[in-house]
Amino acid sequence: MKPLKNLVSVSACAIAALVILAGCGVEEIVAPDEETNEQTNDLENTIAGLELLQNGKLIVLVNEETTYGTVNAQMAQNQDVYEVEFYNANGESIGNASHNALAWRIDEEYATLEQHEKWAFCIYGKKPGNTTFKLLVENESSADYSSPSIPLSVR
Repeated sequence: MKPLKNLVSVSACAIAALVILAGCGVEEIVAPDEETNEQTNDLENTIAGLELLQNGKLIVLVNEETTYGTVNAQMAQNQDVYEVEFYNANGESIGNASHNALAWRIDEEYATLEQHEKWAFCIYGKKPGNTTFKLLVENESSADYSSPSIPLSVR
């Protein structure tokens, strides 16, 4: 009788161990794939930089925290149209989702921005001098992206 009890105990422990190990094996296979897909989607949709075009010509490039170039604006009415294109860390253009909107932060003592299309605007100089501005991508509740300061020279 004693060997039968030992056999039942050993069998129960073996079955419990198999269940535990089988559960661990499934988690190890599934969890990393899900995390990898989420990280890939985040990288594809996260803004890492932008290009600012003036009348179709590249004038400013922002790569993560570094800005190359300066926007030169004239006093009063400026007929130049600025268009912004956003890119992910892989340098791929990010589609501009309909729930996002362009916003900006600028010292209005020197200039104002007037939006013409969803991702296009004009700059109107008010006072000669040098300042900076930031471009933002906002959704309904918060800013998804804020550029580093972009130099602006008003003449």
